[in-house]
Amino acid sequence: MRDPFQWSIRLGQLGGVAVRLHVFFLVFAAATFYFAIPDVLSVTAWWMAGGKLLGITAATVAILFASVVLHELGHYLAARRVGIRPTAITIGPLGGLPPWRLRVAAHKELAILAVGPLVNLVLALLCLAVILVWPAADIDLPSLWNPFQPAGTLALTLQLLAIGLWINWLLFVLNVLPAHPFDGRRMLHAALRWARPQWDERRVAEWVCRVAVVLAIAVGLVAVVLAKYYAAPSQSDTPFPVWAALVLLAILLLVSARRELDDIAICAWEEELGVRGTEPPAVESGPVVAAEVPLCAPSAPDADWDADLENRPDPVHREEIEAEEERQVDAILTRLHAHGMDSLTADERALLNRVSARYRIRLGRRT
Repeated sequence: MRDPFQWSIRLGQLGGVAVRLHVFFLVFAAATFYFAIPDVLSVTAWWMAGGKLLGITAATVAILFASVVLHELGHYLAARRVGIRPTAITIGPLGGLPPWRLRVAAHKELAILAVGPLVNLVLALLCLAVILVWPAADIDLPSLWNPFQPAGTLALTLQLLAIGLWINWLLFVLNVLPAHPFDGRRMLHAALRWARPQWDERRVAEWVCRVAVVLAIAVGLVAVVLAKYYAAPSQSDTPFPVWAALVLLAILLLVSARRELDDIAICAWEEELGVRGTEPPAVESGPVVAAEVPLCAPSAPDADWDADLENRPDPVHREEIEAEEERQVDAILTRLHAHGMDSLTADERALLNRVSARYRIRLGRRT
């Protein structure tokens, strides 16, 4: 089955770059509007009480969309700056999905990935600066950083600025976490490969896994402390307590750590099979449309590439390669059934071995 992180709708093309909207964004927008509909009986009361709320909800979705677009634009401009030509961007509710497949030196990849969250941080600080200088604005500053505890009744312009602050602050925080599918995971991979060029992929993945687990434990402990605070009567009416959000975040980090362990296991299997670094072969009966996969192709040779980077799939980018390989398995099996094993090339046999190994790992039968 196709990777859910690649479910998207093509919106068009801008400057040679395909722009796609991820279905998760549509689901998020629909859920936001659903929870914004007031529970009233009268149509007149609904319009008077809910019309403004729905308007603010629509503005929230629009601000989120614009913030993610600017986040991805930051990645795009940074990539072009170092000589990379992105072919597609995908707009998701919490950033770009799926991750770009970058084939550059580690320090360049780190720079490209870091720009996206930095754009959101700058936007959040700009919104905060405008709020602070706004005349007659009586605002509880600590609550501005918490989207789950709105800071009272504000003027419409201040409400929109506060929403912009909340959204961009959350986008920044989430995208620096070492969790899939956020930028932070790939940033940590790139930073470790840059700082420790002698490390192989398995060693890097092991350290990313450790960092994710330690961070998950720390976040969980903070959630426990905050849960006791929010148990107080004065805090019992909070719509969505921060501790609950932190629990979800800790779970996400643990799931991402598990994903790193799977990457390590796959690396071991591919090394045992002797097929590490083999690219998916072209299949005559079912060509894959490259435009459907958001890739970043270098516009010119990069002298700073790692020696074997071009032939070595990074664990972070492996999802795209795996999805492409699994789409080709059916065509290979059809030819195998019709013409026998002798009809397969060495690359196709290696592909079947890789996919078979991955399925055994997923099913827990590593024998």
